[in-house]
Amino acid sequence: MPSTGIKKLDEVLMDGIPDGSSVIVMGTPSSGMELFAKQFASADKNENAMYFTTSETESEVKSMLKSYKWREDISIISISTQYYEKILAKELEASRLKKEGLSVSDIAKLGTFEGREEINFLETLTYEISKLKKNYRVIVDSLDFFLERYLPEDVLSAVRTIEAHVHYTKGLALFTMVKDIYDKRIENSIAAVADCVIELEVVKIGTGFENRLVVQKVKNMPQKIITLIYSITDKGITPETISRIG
Repeated sequence: MPSTGIKKLDEVLMDGIPDGSSVIVMGTPSSGMELFAKQFASADKNENAMYFTTSETESEVKSMLKSYKWREDISIISISTQYYEKILAKELEASRLKKEGLSVSDIAKLGTFEGREEINFLETLTYEISKLKKNYRVIVDSLDFFLERYLPEDVLSAVRTIEAHVHYTKGLALFTMVKDIYDKRIENSIAAVADCVIELEVVKIGTGFENRLVVQKVKNMPQKIITLIYSITDKGITPETISRIG
C-alpha cells in the first residue's frame, strides 16, 4: 500500500494507506503540519505528486524539500502567490492610488480590480485535482486559506468532491487544517469525509513539551486509534514510541 512517508506510522497502519484514501491532518500551527504534508508528498518517487500550498512560494517549498533530501520533482502550485498577484497586489495598488488622491471611479477606470470577482481559488483547486487520473497523490496545505475566504459549506462540498474523485481514481489526498478554531460542526463534517484523521499536538509536560501524533480515525478499523510520540529530526517527523493503542 502507499506509504505516508513515515515508516513507523506505516507499520501501525498495516503498511500504509489504501489507494483511494483521503487523509485529514489537524493540529496547532507549531506542530509541524506543513512538514508532515511535504514528507507525505515525497513518499513515493513512482507516483505523480501535486502540492498546493496556501502559505509558501514554490521556491520555499522546493528549498524545504531539498534541505530534507526529499524528492523535488513534484508539481507545486502556490495559491498564496496567485492570491497576492491577482488580488492583494491590485488592492495595495488601489490603496496607494487612493492615498495619492485618485477617486474610486478613477481607480476603477484603470482596471485595478479587473477580474477580481471572477477568481475563485476553491473552484480552481477542485478543477486542477479533477484532471488527475491515476497513480497520484495530491496535498492541500491548507484548508484554512479556503475556510477563511469562502463559505464553510462550499469548502466542505469541495472536499467531498475531491474525496470522491480520489476514491474512484485510486489516488491519494491529504489536507491540513488548524484545529479548534472553526465551528465544530464544520470541523467534524470535514473529518467525517476523510478515510483517515491524524492530529498533531504539542503538549506541555512538566517544564518541557511533547509532540504527539494521534491517529483518530481509520476507516473501518477502529482498533487503529493510536498515539505516537514524535520528534522533528533531519529525517522529518520521526516517531519514537507508541504511547497508547486503543
